[in-house]
Amino acid sequence: MLKVIFKIIVASILFTSLGIGQTLNLFKTSDLMQVKKNYLENGKFEKEINDLKLLADMAIDESPYTITKYSAPETDGATVNDYYSDSPYWWPVDGDPTAPYFRRDGERNPDRFMDHKDEAAKFYKGVMSLAFCNYFTNNSNYGKKANELLKVWFVDEATKMNPNLKNSQLIRNRTKKRGVGIIDGRRFAALTEAIILLKQNGQLDDKVFEGIKSWYSELLIWLTTSYYGLDEKQRGNNHGTWWSAQVAAISNLLLKYDQIKLLDEHSKHYLLDNQIDKNARQPLEEARTKSLSYSTFNVTAHSYLNSIFIKNKIDNWNYVNKNGVTLINVVDYLIPFVINPSDWKIKQIGPMDSSHSLFLGFAGLQLNNMEYLKVYNELSNYRNKFDKTTFDPIQIILDTVVKLKLEENEK
Repeated sequence: MLKVIFKIIVASILFTSLGIGQTLNLFKTSDLMQVKKNYLENGKFEKEINDLKLLADMAIDESPYTITKYSAPETDGATVNDYYSDSPYWWPVDGDPTAPYFRRDGERNPDRFMDHKDEAAKFYKGVMSLAFCNYFTNNSNYGKKANELLKVWFVDEATKMNPNLKNSQLIRNRTKKRGVGIIDGRRFAALTEAIILLKQNGQLDDKVFEGIKSWYSELLIWLTTSYYGLDEKQRGNNHGTWWSAQVAAISNLLLKYDQIKLLDEHSKHYLLDNQIDKNARQPLEEARTKSLSYSTFNVTAHSYLNSIFIKNKIDNWNYVNKNGVTLINVVDYLIPFVINPSDWKIKQIGPMDSSHSLFLGFAGLQLNNMEYLKVYNELSNYRNKFDKTTFDPIQIILDTVVKLKLEENEK
């Protein structure tokens, strides 16, 4: 009887400390627990977790990540703590270094400033890998390193990034303020998965966690009130969807559920009503020179967003928009072309990469649709493509959970 009472007290303390209803953003804790149990007891998923270890060990071997290592191009009012990136599809005018850059959609300028974006990518991959390796292997060294990296990026005054993206995706020799660079912040939104996981498992220092929450609180205010944030919110295409996914992820971390309810209305009546036509196509994405890539990219953003919605009892997968179609219709429309991209007859100037099937994995998990999971499992097959310098840890984790679900379904 005393043991039962003790367990109830411990569970109550954990529930209170995490916040009522707080969950992971993308995955279910119960699924991760099953992966962990299978790995520790039976050695299953060893390949996937060893690949996560490769990424985590890279982060352990490197010095802490910070954008203050690099001198960005001069920008009015910017400090060493301000994130900077150049817009990818804008190019200089030959022979005139002072002329405003011009746009070549889908063609990335190889000479753009990438140091801050690359550092942010390494930071994101490092912390994600460390947090999940800490969870799956029970090796506290991974958790300690994650704490160190998080403290340097979010908390320490000398090295932290300022919580805004106002100097992201700037266009050289142009002065117009614009919010499109906010899409660079989607990694910081996905990173909340690692932060919550570390906190749930008692592996995140309280002072570091408070500093992280303060940083994300400032970012959330900036995203929802600044000119830049409101500009991105109203873009309508994948930029607007990724803005919503970022705000949702941060709101869940900070337990701001009223903000998630507001996003539901925005998602239904601004995004889904206007992004998808009666044929389940996405005209704003199909207008791009990488039309198939952007079509899947936008649905991936919706799958991130809907993961958080579902955990708050909101189902936007089945919402019928003003044109009489649902997001599920869009997934069904895209599947044949993701399987055989050569059948896509609209402009697509570059190849598809391994991340473009992510929406199928998340949709399959959220909708318990085994056909989506089977197609995702066949398409992803990252084991033949794995490159520890470029691979996103989210895909490794998603692959593992999808395999778990498919195996459970076959029993």
